[in-house]
Amino acid sequence: MVYAILEPFSPKDGEKWTSYCEWRGLEFKSFESIDGLLRPNLFELETDEDWGLLANESYLEDTILVPLISDLTSARRKRKQIGRGDLVGVCFEGHDPNRDGFLGFDLLEGDGSISLLTNFGNDFDHINDALSSCALVRDFEAVSDVRFRLQRSHGNDAHVKGCRIVSLYRPEI
Repeated sequence: MVYAILEPFSPKDGEKWTSYCEWRGLEFKSFESIDGLLRPNLFELETDEDWGLLANESYLEDTILVPLISDLTSARRKRKQIGRGDLVGVCFEGHDPNRDGFLGFDLLEGDGSISLLTNFGNDFDHINDALSSCALVRDFEAVSDVRFRLQRSHGNDAHVKGCRIVSLYRPEI
């Protein structure tokens, strides 16, 4: 598991939240997706120490543009230094919905910065039907079906090519 420190997005965001929910045509209770447009990553690579925190896993390859932190202790320390943000655990493989803190599945475009579930248009009923009240999909088969349908209908779209299923977790604080 690797970790991200993200800007929160919730009903506390007022008009931004209301506008997003109206555009989606859905009511969310919370927003746990790691979509970079709605929840920018707060971990910036400013120092040599920051670069040393980066996850360097083979499954991240060269295509992931989002800086992810390699271990929970470092992620907690960095979040404390930043002074705000939601700490989220991200798994690219070895998904375990029975693991403590499981939030759900997201479907990220190839570079890992945008969620296809929350930002790939609003005319895909199979996406909206699969989303839970926290903007994630709770079932692996359902998110796999969404990915399959998007690849079948929009396989040449740059956002869909190389899209990845990730599981998200709320680490114990």
